[in-house]
Amino acid sequence: MKKKCAILSDIHGNLEAFNAVLQDIEKKKIDRIMILGDTVGYGPNPKECWEKANKIADLLLIGNHEYEVLSPGDELMNPVAREAIRWTGKQLQNVPSWKKLKQDFKKKGAKKLSSKKDKDTLFVHASPRNSIMEYVCPEDEHLFLAFNRQIDNLLMTFLAQFTENHCFCGHTHVPAILTSYHNSIIFKNVHTWNTKATFIGPKTIFFVPSKKTIVRNIKNKKMIINPGSVGQPRDGSRRASYAIYDENNITFLRINYDWKKTQKKLHATSMKKDVKNFLADRLSRGY
Repeated sequence: MKKKCAILSDIHGNLEAFNAVLQDIEKKKIDRIMILGDTVGYGPNPKECWEKANKIADLLLIGNHEYEVLSPGDELMNPVAREAIRWTGKQLQNVPSWKKLKQDFKKKGAKKLSSKKDKDTLFVHASPRNSIMEYVCPEDEHLFLAFNRQIDNLLMTFLAQFTENHCFCGHTHVPAILTSYHNSIIFKNVHTWNTKATFIGPKTIFFVPSKKTIVRNIKNKKMIINPGSVGQPRDGSRRASYAIYDENNITFLRINYDWKKTQKKLHATSMKKDVKNFLADRLSRGY
């Protein structure tokens, strides 16, 4: 019997989005919940989201936001993210499960906590090569035609970075499948392409779904799969994104949630005014 996994990533302290996704998961026969990191950061409820994720997840990776909270003094983020990290760290400092993570982080290091192999599947936060920071994406869509071959070669390098059939990652906040062009048959009956974000080169396809989408017959086809972001989508839709996986099929789902409530909570935080205004506005734009 195939096990069904719910794949979540980039919850980013958005409790309303997280709860909406979990309510949807409860309606389905899910065997495991896998969370790919960045459970905290940006959003107004890092403590509640971390505690809930720690309780319900069968796999809970750290992402670059957990890494930054755990590594004070690192300046690898832009000013908005840095301010959010500063505020987030204060909310988490007395949480018992977070204190345990700090101990694990000191003993094991970032790489072991941000990646996990499970039979013929690899789970990472960012990329197979750099599980904390690297983005798996074709960059700006305005470059797709002029630099098609260069982008195509870049995407091929991502597929060469791991030996498993399937690699799951988050970090970009955009749902996607990256695979070789010779696997294009799996998209034959898919009619939900996000034509703006999807890239097609001579050797690769970077497929981005525009709404709920099922891609079938993916077993034994090498690919990188991103479930999108639960708490801060960046593909033009403000609906929470996650995926369900059963080894042979991947289903991308979009879930409505009360983003206005999250906005109000953001405005009520003690983050700098320009930062919380930016983060609240981003939720309404989905970008």
